[in-house]
Amino acid sequence: MTDSAGGVGGASGGSGIGGDSGMCGGSDSNGSEGLGGGLNSGASTIGGSLDDAKTSSHSPTGGSLANSPTTADTLSQTPTTADRLSSAPTTAEQLSATPTAASQLAAQAPAPDDNNAMADLAEAGLQGLSALAAREGIAAEQARNGYNAAVSQLDPQDVQGRTAAKATARAATPPATRAVIEATRPDLGPKPGSVASANKTNIGANQLAGRLGTIGRGFAVTGVALGAARVATADNKAEEAARVAGGALSGIAAGALVGAKLGALGANPITIGAGAVIGGIVGGIAGEKAVDAAIGLAKSWF
Repeated sequence: MTDSAGGVGGASGGSGIGGDSGMCGGSDSNGSEGLGGGLNSGASTIGGSLDDAKTSSHSPTGGSLANSPTTADTLSQTPTTADRLSSAPTTAEQLSATPTAASQLAAQAPAPDDNNAMADLAEAGLQGLSALAAREGIAAEQARNGYNAAVSQLDPQDVQGRTAAKATARAATPPATRAVIEATRPDLGPKPGSVASANKTNIGANQLAGRLGTIGRGFAVTGVALGAARVATADNKAEEAARVAGGALSGIAAGALVGAKLGALGANPITIGAGAVIGGIVGGIAGEKAVDAAIGLAKSWF
């Protein structure tokens, strides 16, 4: 075998298997450069692709992570228990904001510049009191006058006739006044020590009855004038007339009832009189309210 036979990988790339011109003919440097160049080029291409992929895939994620609030930021923005407690109203503030009983009553009371409600109550109370006083005073005087007339016809010794006349007069006396009389002198018989005077009456009692009559007539005039003025200035005169009448009648009834009840309980004359007056006032107010309710009910039916 000669030297010209190309070996595998020969330097000159001979045609022989062992020659310089064997397989992979051409110089080593050229082959190496070709392969190396391709490898280097491929590696560069792959590296560039990897770098581009890394940049394109990591850059948005990195930006998002950079812009996201950290746990420390979140915790710093979350209100603490101390913050909540400091912003919550204190017990004193809560109590100061709570309406008191006085403020609630003040809110329910009529406004200072609106006295219509109070004026109506005052007028109703005065109407009831006037009616009561008029009826008690005038009726008491009439009962006393009837008693005097009956007694003046008796025999001076007719004690029984006088007692009967007295019983008749008391029955005719209005309840509140009768309660005062019975509290002062419950007995119908003659006073101790009186002799042969069955046909004579007590001058002081006669004068008191006269004064009660005068007072009663005065209250009657007042009540009538008050009622007339109220009716004249009312928009609905018929309804106002009903209120006036209701207050007057209820004042009479309530005052008489209170006076009689106090007398039956054994109260003194002053207490009985005061109770009757208060009853007349309250009765007048209640009577007008009852009429208002009745008028409202009647209107709802038609």
